[in-house]
Amino acid sequence: MKFRLVCLILAGFLAMPWLSYTSAQPIKNSPTLTTSHLSTSAAPAGKSKICHFVNDNDFPQMFSVVIDVNDHSLDAHFAHGDCLTEAPKGSVNCTCVPPPAIASFGGIGCCGVFGTLFWTSTGGTTAVLEHLDSVANGGGLIQSVPVTTNGSLPGAVGAPCGHQFRLVITGPGGTVSQTILNNFGAGDGSCFI
Repeated sequence: MKFRLVCLILAGFLAMPWLSYTSAQPIKNSPTLTTSHLSTSAAPAGKSKICHFVNDNDFPQMFSVVIDVNDHSLDAHFAHGDCLTEAPKGSVNCTCVPPPAIASFGGIGCCGVFGTLFWTSTGGTTAVLEHLDSVANGGGLIQSVPVTTNGSLPGAVGAPCGHQFRLVITGPGGTVSQTILNNFGAGDGSCFI
């Protein structure tokens, strides 16, 4: 009886490492609530600060915290509702501001001769209008001009037909852009080019 008891105890001790093995891996990039996150440093190169929403088994209530993430993983974070932020790293209960939007962007006139570009947007604080070469010529940047977030630019359509214009609007929620082709009036009989 004692021998059997000793064998069972010994078998139990030998089996413990095998029974306690798990393939679970720690969650990488999960925020730990320590005071080391409360620094106000900017994100290192190749990284961005985001407002990250946390809701998992370790934290029963949903909350948000500002963390640094690698730029190549931003799309995955955006898909889960996270957003870029300027708040200090470690800030909790951050909020996401919707990105700016371009409501309209177009032109009137005759490409290559005269005309006007016009645009309206929401949620932006700065805007840039870029004149790009034609797609056939590589679409390279020819000129970049700071403009208002809502406005117009007379004479811009005078650029050669086939060139492009890109409007870039930036705000606290991110950046949005839209590109249009300078073919205003071409082929509709209103211009004699």
